[in-house]
Amino acid sequence: MEMIVGAAFDQVLSRSSGPDIAIFKRFQENWPFIDRECFQPASTDPHVESLVTSSRTEVVEFALNQLQVQHPRDDYREFLELSLIYLGQVPPREIHFHAPGAMHRARWLTKVLYSLKT
Repeated sequence: MEMIVGAAFDQVLSRSSGPDIAIFKRFQENWPFIDRECFQPASTDPHVESLVTSSRTEVVEFALNQLQVQHPRDDYREFLELSLIYLGQVPPREIHFHAPGAMHRARWLTKVLYSLKT
């Protein structure tokens, strides 16, 4: 998955020789000023909604089942919770957004978490 996510990021965002991704660094610096109560699930955008409708039930069911399992890292749990929020569901631990943590190009899941938050 790391290579796939990395390639997608290089296509969408510019390549960088440094360890940080500039847009995520700015996001991290501005986190205290973001109204985290004002967010929109996928259903608010008709185009996005049309893309997720066919798999919503399956993804929600999978995420809820996986949240009952102990995960070795918190970023896996956070990804599952953000996925549910994005699909218009409320995770078992309620809706909350963790402050962006360390970002490095080597951590592929961090790229996914930052993308879901932005």
